[in-house]
Amino acid sequence: MTMKIGLVGCGSVADYGHLPAIGEVEEVELIALADLNKRQLKEQASRYDVKHTFTDYRNLLEMKELEAVVVTTPANTHHRIVLDALDAGKHVLCEKPISDEPDKGWEMVKAAKATGKILAVCFEYRLWGPFKDIKVWLDKNLIGPIHALRLIYNWNGPNGEGQRRKLHMTVEGGPIYDCGVHYFDLGRWYLNSEYKQINAIGVHVEGYENPDHVIVTVEFENGTIGLIEESYIYTTRSKDWHKFTQVDVIGTNGAICYLSTHGSPGVGELRVHSPEETIVTNYEAGEKPFAALHRAFAESVKRGKIVDIASGEDGVKAIEAAGKALNLARREKTM
Repeated sequence: MTMKIGLVGCGSVADYGHLPAIGEVEEVELIALADLNKRQLKEQASRYDVKHTFTDYRNLLEMKELEAVVVTTPANTHHRIVLDALDAGKHVLCEKPISDEPDKGWEMVKAAKATGKILAVCFEYRLWGPFKDIKVWLDKNLIGPIHALRLIYNWNGPNGEGQRRKLHMTVEGGPIYDCGVHYFDLGRWYLNSEYKQINAIGVHVEGYENPDHVIVTVEFENGTIGLIEESYIYTTRSKDWHKFTQVDVIGTNGAICYLSTHGSPGVGELRVHSPEETIVTNYEAGEKPFAALHRAFAESVKRGKIVDIASGEDGVKAIEAAGKALNLARREKTM
């Protein structure tokens, strides 16, 4: 039996990610869309043959046949929409960052528990080839106790320039908050440990309050140290835009190293260096695994518990860490 869902927010991430993917997932059926932009709403409804459209998401939530809602609006709107959806008896899959403030995020988590509904967050990196396989290798304990972790994602940022970039540099918090939450989540997930100490410094190039490039050093409660680096100015004004992704996990008995210098973090080489052998795997899955994300969400709703997907609590803990780094980097302005 398919799960009937509605989607709130027909902008960029819905356009390139969620809407195309939902059509690939047999477990779900998209029957309603909501967006303030009438033109955008009409275009997406026509493209994906969705009959029910609303400019007020609250009208969408009144549909009794809807079991779940996907929220893909800007981060500063998530809190109200998610609370209303949970109150209406809907399960929720919320885009990252879960909210613009941790307190709002915890209120969302509390509401999900009170209503008995699933609240999941779109940390699709957990399901993306190389990042998923790193977790598999770590759980096999091939490299022994972990001592250091490095997570780097440098790119040109949304659209290079323009309104979308402004949105991501302001409302979405800049690279360390908007994209960085993925990597703060991966750090917790890989190590099964919480952040104990966070320090950060950033540079301000384009005049926004939020820094364009941030370097964060962290210590986990289990003693592992780490570095997280995020950029929106990496090749922004270059002839050819470029992306650089690196993950290193260093243990007593070896290391797990992933490097991507292509147009997508999902295209690169993973090397597992253990005492017995070196395992090399190449990846070419350039598209983010949104279909897998929606399958995991549907399975979570079916089972009544989080399965192979990040929870609301995971989402809040990621923004707590990213938010602390952002506030430190804001104060330490460097030109």
